[in-house]
Amino acid sequence: MSMFHFDSFLSVVNSQESNIHEPECPVSWPLGGLCRYWHRFYAHSEYQQFDSCHVDLEWYRIVRKTPKGCWIDDCGKERFVLDVARRKWAYPTKELALDSWMRRKWKQIGHLERQLRGVKMALELMQTKPE
Repeated sequence: MSMFHFDSFLSVVNSQESNIHEPECPVSWPLGGLCRYWHRFYAHSEYQQFDSCHVDLEWYRIVRKTPKGCWIDDCGKERFVLDVARRKWAYPTKELALDSWMRRKWKQIGHLERQLRGVKMALELMQTKPE
């Protein structure tokens, strides 16, 4: 069984800058849009950890605005984004969206590292148990 190696993950991500897609907000949207970054991993074989990583900036059309926020079109479903929220689902600029994405990924790494420590402790406990 293979373990996750963060350094190999970073080398894949850093070597594939062409896999970063950052379009501009469509100017035809009368109320503008909000954006959010996503990432996806692709493996072309079940034995390979990472073949490629793609990071995409996606724009969501603002459907209507309210005094407290706005409604955006998320693949046919409306989603409310509060203006004054500290953590928003989508942001008005690429820079704010990127900052949010980076924070989400660092938080995700923390959760996964904590989970990995727990799994290792459980394995160690079972390996050292008296028979």
